[in-house]
Amino acid sequence: MNQITHDVKKMFASRPDGIQRIYIMSKDGRVLVEYGIDDCKVDSLLVAGFLSAVHSISSQLDDGGLKCMAFGDMKLTMMEAPARVLVVALHGNKIKQKHIERTLSTLMGEFFTRYPAEIVSCWTGNARMFCEFTETIKQCA
Repeated sequence: MNQITHDVKKMFASRPDGIQRIYIMSKDGRVLVEYGIDDCKVDSLLVAGFLSAVHSISSQLDDGGLKCMAFGDMKLTMMEAPARVLVVALHGNKIKQKHIERTLSTLMGEFFTRYPAEIVSCWTGNARMFCEFTETIKQCA
């Protein structure tokens, strides 16, 4: 079992407090990859637009920007990546932040191994080119 499969499977396996949804998106709010363990009631473009706006505003207020926000028993954790990409996880708030960050780092490492930053930074909006990565995440969940 490779590192991505092991780390991500472990985080999804701890449901319902584990990772519920993952977004890999451009900082301007376009979704490259989305995966969730259930159907989302909110359109992914609306979610990505919202997260992009929150990230943009928080980055102007503080150089580090917003890392996570909590609501109810859930948390959103955001991590910046190369090529103007954000990776975001919706997860239970009982998971230690360092575990989520490690899992997101592992995901990003694998993502940029398959899709180098040079390719991602020239991306024109067709998310089909990232379908294989969505399948990788599905196999882990």
